[in-house]
Amino acid sequence: MAKPIYYESGRFIVFLDKRPLLPGHSLIAPKRHVLYLTELNKSEMLELRELLGYMLPRLLRAYGADSYNISVNAGEHAGMAVEHLHLHVVPRSAGDPYQGNVFTFYRRLQGERLEYARDVSKEAARLRKLFIYKRKGRQRPV
Repeated sequence: MAKPIYYESGRFIVFLDKRPLLPGHSLIAPKRHVLYLTELNKSEMLELRELLGYMLPRLLRAYGADSYNISVNAGEHAGMAVEHLHLHVVPRSAGDPYQGNVFTFYRRLQGERLEYARDVSKEAARLRKLFIYKRKGRQRPV
């Protein structure tokens, strides 16, 4: 199964996590292979900042959220399971199962996850429309 990519910029892709902590749990990954955030060059860091500025309000609106977590598991002892840099972006709102317990949230990020019934293909298609994603003639914020 292909990754449910719903947005792409010049240097990054954004897609839904296969095992989400909460609905809308997304990953941002650079197209260039790097392991750590510190390996991104200046132009990649600037583009990442622009991408977050474009992405976050739309993602929060799509899931009726008013808060979010951004996390990077960098290195084996931090729970890095995939040897490629990726940022977890998780929309948060009142009543989600992690309210008041950020430690449970991060333990789940590194291991066992809740399962949410959803059709990833339909969800990614809905987000592509919101993010004006076109596979061939991509429109992008940066």
